[in-house]
Amino acid sequence: VDIGNGKVILGLDTKSFTISVTYLDITGTGTYVTAEPEVTVTKATPVSVVLMVKDRDINMDPESIDRLTADVDAEKDVIKLLKGNLVIYEIQVRKSDGTLADIPDNYLTDGSIAFFETDFDSGEFKLVLPSPGVFEAGESYTLEITDHTGGYAVNVKVTITPIEIKLDRTKYPVNVDKKIKIYITYVDDTYNKDPAVRNDVPKGTLKYKI
Repeated sequence: VDIGNGKVILGLDTKSFTISVTYLDITGTGTYVTAEPEVTVTKATPVSVVLMVKDRDINMDPESIDRLTADVDAEKDVIKLLKGNLVIYEIQVRKSDGTLADIPDNYLTDGSIAFFETDFDSGEFKLVLPSPGVFEAGESYTLEITDHTGGYAVNVKVTITPIEIKLDRTKYPVNVDKKIKIYITYVDDTYNKDPAVRNDVPKGTLKYKI
């Protein structure tokens, strides 16, 4: 335990702490129980995996948006989220066959890992993990998250949305006088660049053959 600037900084990987404070002849004692993170998947596409993390332990400053920085240990295939020099979370990605997904050396530089609080003093955070290089369309994974603030282990299953091409019907009439319209739905989040506007797929991306 480290006390400074009016704040109590607790150690890591311990689920609860008992703190006693004595001032003159008065002593007060309290127990702080760390929170197990609640993690939900809000998006899982070939572009990114987005998680919502509820964890009051890292709501450190009620007057600001708390953030964690990212680091990658490509040799051990570990994504680390840090507060200063302290490792708060470690994340490994396990594939459906039980093996670990490779975390490439350039994952941190080519992608944009983000972890930030959704609002002041909310204790709820958004975690964004880029998909390219780690997650493949149509595949399922388990995110193994170690929370070092309380020594908790949380596993979260994600399935990456596959790229799909759909037709509006399975059968079309032939030998008719009127023209036939065929409607094609193309599902690929790669081109969802801006959710606030209508995005276009570049010409030449899809090729049609009848």
